[in-house]
Amino acid sequence: MDAIDRLYASDRLSYTDMTEPLRLGNASVAFESAGGIWIKMKSFGTAFGALLDPSGMDEMVAGCPTDCEMVSVHDAGLSERLQSRGFVLANPCSLFVMEKQVKLPEDTDFRVLDRSYLDFVAGHYSLFHDPEYIVFLLETQMLFGLFKGGEIVGFIGLHAEGAMGLLEVLPAFRRMGYGAELESCLCSYLQKKGLVPYGNVVDGNAASLALQASLGMTRASLCSIWLSRQ
Repeated sequence: MDAIDRLYASDRLSYTDMTEPLRLGNASVAFESAGGIWIKMKSFGTAFGALLDPSGMDEMVAGCPTDCEMVSVHDAGLSERLQSRGFVLANPCSLFVMEKQVKLPEDTDFRVLDRSYLDFVAGHYSLFHDPEYIVFLLETQMLFGLFKGGEIVGFIGLHAEGAMGLLEVLPAFRRMGYGAELESCLCSYLQKKGLVPYGNVVDGNAASLALQASLGMTRASLCSIWLSRQ
């Protein structure tokens, strides 16, 4: 049984953030034992860990890739052990997956953004400022804009691992339902390509949690805990 099959058999929904990158060739298995699996992204080097058997905890801690600044795990105990080894809790999250098919009106103006939007995205995205990362997403066609009457009202993207995120609606267009429309557009876009739409929501973000519920996203049973190196 290969890594993808093992993850599917354990918890297909919760490990979507590992099976999708592996399935698409965007990640490779960095460590595997009877107790669990580590994968590592080929771009930006983020690692994801799945503890599949509690008896393999020590192996999973030892097998954590040493050259990754960020890791994501699905087990609170593994998170605590990694924190004792020098990692810092960044964001405890919940993983959401779109299981139903999303259909949009044919006249929806949802476009891939090119590098000419670098300053625009960098100037409006509120959660972090990393021009190098934004350039990467633009050059790999992973940022998208929603346009109304030819004017961009907001944008959304895919992170390097393939998770949906970077959702931002411009201040003048908020409270008009465009956030939900942006996420629906991206879900539909991914499904047409045979991809599984999924994303993380930081625990406590009530607005985003409500948005996922309104769209009919399924919440995975396991946590998705992000850690960074000190």
